[in-house]
Amino acid sequence: MRLASYILLGDPARLVPSINSYYEHVDTMVASYDQDGYSWAGADIGPEIRKCLRLLKKNDPDGKVVLRPGSFSCPGQHPRLADTTQRQTALDEASEVGEWVVPLDTDEIVPDANHLVSEVHSTAETDADGLEYSAS
Repeated sequence: MRLASYILLGDPARLVPSINSYYEHVDTMVASYDQDGYSWAGADIGPEIRKCLRLLKKNDPDGKVVLRPGSFSCPGQHPRLADTTQRQTALDEASEVGEWVVPLDTDEIVPDANHLVSEVHSTAETDADGLEYSAS
């Protein structure tokens, strides 16, 4: 079973511990970000995105990261609209390469990736469409 993940780039603060917590368990990691360096609400987050991209490059020894820039800023609209659009786009792209997709934000750290992967495999054997997994 191929396992993919997606991350939305924007905040580099905990990016490395986040991806390191599950990197070895995924086959592909889709990194989604606004190609023009803007937040969902239109703020300039170009420096943060560039830092995220540098960190990903340094912390991708197996070449699992696939960069997927897009246009996700929607100034004047509710930021949740852009958030949902970006997440759906990233999910669609990750679904092209993985049978199961783990959606994690760059500030989320998987405390026990072996347990998570075990749960995904067990759930996949039941022909379920998804898994609700509490990280706590």
